[in-house]
Amino acid sequence: MPKRRVFISYHHEGEQTIVNDFIRNFSDRYDVFTDRSLDRAADSQDVEYLNEVCRDAIDGTSVTIVMIGQQTGNRKFVDWEIRYTLYRNHGLVAISRPNLDSSMASLPARLVDNIDSGYAKWYEYPSDASELEYMIDQAYASEKARIVNSREKMSRNSTT
Repeated sequence: MPKRRVFISYHHEGEQTIVNDFIRNFSDRYDVFTDRSLDRAADSQDVEYLNEVCRDAIDGTSVTIVMIGQQTGNRKFVDWEIRYTLYRNHGLVAISRPNLDSSMASLPARLVDNIDSGYAKWYEYPSDASELEYMIDQAYASEKARIVNSREKMSRNSTT
């Protein structure tokens, strides 16, 4: 199977250490894990600039992994990254951070729409590289007609 270029979307404040470990553990199996997310540009108030950063981060990849934590669903930039992933018809997969009780997980509404439609899948943290490869390949092969991307873009972070 070809190596996929993968973008990782996550709540930086809550999941940075987990994502760093994830990249370190699995980077040999993939051409690139991209971590150029909007949180890096969050000091800007220029919405067009932030949209451009989102497009640039997603372009050149074929699958987006959303690392699920306790605040992921409340983050506007995660929503924007998922929105553009779907706009580009890229694969989408959710992975729970290790040891996350599913009752504490916070899933973005746009992601839930696509899990419900059958386009995206939500998995536990992979135990090895072959399991992750399966998740990514399934996301890449998902039927594009199942994409649901009709929600308005989040304008601010939610507090719930």
